[in-house]
Amino acid sequence: MNDTVGQLAATAYKYGQECVVGVVIGYGCNSSYLEDTAKIKKFNAAASGYKFDKMVVVTEWEEFGEKGELAAVLTQFDRDIDEVSVHKGKQMIDKLTGALYLGELVRRILMQFTLDGQLFSGKSCEKLGEVDSFPTKYISEILRQDVILDEEGSFKICRRICDELDAPSHCTADYEIIHEVCHAVSQRSAAIVAAAIAALLRHIGQSNIKVGVGGAL
Repeated sequence: MNDTVGQLAATAYKYGQECVVGVVIGYGCNSSYLEDTAKIKKFNAAASGYKFDKMVVVTEWEEFGEKGELAAVLTQFDRDIDEVSVHKGKQMIDKLTGALYLGELVRRILMQFTLDGQLFSGKSCEKLGEVDSFPTKYISEILRQDVILDEEGSFKICRRICDELDAPSHCTADYEIIHEVCHAVSQRSAAIVAAAIAALLRHIGQSNIKVGVGGAL
């Protein structure tokens, strides 16, 4: 069973018939929803003996953008990640919202800040230069505890992560940059998922809808 279908079924069981959409945001991002069977033109319900007025449709919306629809929101960092990905030019929603890619996106941005002399006083951080050395879990940790300050006023989580990355030197200004990059990447990801859900809700056209959301993010 597709994980989004499982999410939809579990949420509908718990919250009732108003739940007609299931969304999973994990390594990638996808959704499923209940569609009127009569609207599914490629499916002959009568010939198939299908007697229900609704059918679950998996949107596979992660493929949206492969024809350039998302070009306006792509940065050079996004294009670089796509260029070296297994499925170049495909699954663009995944690459903008999924846990498999967000950490690497932040890493590439932070590397550019370092090269520009704005992070770590411009000193080289070899580990940060390694692909996938900034896992997406770092983003969650930083944003979850970004207001917890140690006695010296420095962000505890950011400082710990900088130590794990063997950053040559780091201070509060560096932590603020790292936090802001994580926040910006996370906010854009959330906005893209919200836009996708809004488009799906508009298509469904019901006034009262519950959306079941699950996944690592």
